[in-house]
Amino acid sequence: MKSVYPPLSPIKSRQKFAETKAALRRLAEQNPPGTKLPTVRKLCEELDVAIATLDSALASLEEAGVITRRRGSGIFVGSGISQKTVGVVFGINIFEAGASPVFREILRQCQRRAEIHNERFSFYIDIDQWDNRSGAHPMSMHSDLVQDLSAQRLTGALLLWPKDAEQDRWIRGYNLPVISLECDSLQKMGGVRLDYASLQDIATDELIKKGCRRIGFIQNLRDLPVPVARLSACGAVSHSEWVWRPTRPLLEMTSTNEEIGFQAAKRMFGSSSSSCGIPDGLVILDDMMTRGALVALRKHGLQLGKDVHVATHANKGSSILYGYEDELTLVEFDPVEVVESLFEMLESQWGTSRPVSTRILRPVVASEIAKIIL
Repeated sequence: MKSVYPPLSPIKSRQKFAETKAALRRLAEQNPPGTKLPTVRKLCEELDVAIATLDSALASLEEAGVITRRRGSGIFVGSGISQKTVGVVFGINIFEAGASPVFREILRQCQRRAEIHNERFSFYIDIDQWDNRSGAHPMSMHSDLVQDLSAQRLTGALLLWPKDAEQDRWIRGYNLPVISLECDSLQKMGGVRLDYASLQDIATDELIKKGCRRIGFIQNLRDLPVPVARLSACGAVSHSEWVWRPTRPLLEMTSTNEEIGFQAAKRMFGSSSSSCGIPDGLVILDDMMTRGALVALRKHGLQLGKDVHVATHANKGSSILYGYEDELTLVEFDPVEVVESLFEMLESQWGTSRPVSTRILRPVVASEIAKIIL
């Protein structure tokens, strides 16, 4: 078979082995199995590496099935090149009650792609580990993930809700395509970003349309500012007593987002000593927090749609807020769109060294028809 052989760039990094291996893998991925690749001499010249470095990289790729070497014949693309191995790294516990429907959709898509595209998937749950004595947050990594990255067994990775930007940068340092799913609008690592700032703005506007002028916020992001200018322009207000953001003490005392939502609403609506009174509108940026908040509102004798209006994050097709659809304003992300975007971006990175771009997904207000169907 005739190979597609674009010129290779000289390796300038000090990590000669890793860069050489990555360059050879990209070259192999541009051709079908059985295609003959350039000679050892040609590869050494173009990559500007020693023959020992090239030989080590070829041996590692041969072990993975990416290439095969035939004495007296040359180097050929191996049969393993047609099967990609994707690491799916979950930065939060996907087994806790009320876990995001995005996780279920990820697993469904992985099963489908394994059957149709002959792809393999490795799953890692890489949750936070806090040192209760010092309060430190070490950058701990799942040991299997570290081993698989070091051995370059993965051809790509999906990083779902990374713990922090440092973890994201560390994984990208292994020179494989990495697509992150982020909720924090302040992170700019590249990948798919859920625009929670837009969700908060949309939810606020919807409450203002309903006549709310005292609006509280229960957020799941520490750095997302309250839309003060938006409120002021419509004659609405918010006070610090009506804004809840995640804090380490409360997160350590509670086990689920539902419990966190309950505690946040209990504090916001149960303070009889507050000089500001209580909100008549509430924006919540997590559907499981909303479930908990609804319990707290009911305990305080508050009626949805009369005493207080709630506009909340939701996932299209999810049953988490089942039974409350007519009493809530739902601002939805579509899990199918989220997961399809992740895989589309990952596919676009295979065989290229282009920087990863960012695709921003914005939510929409669920229509009345959609609420009835749900």
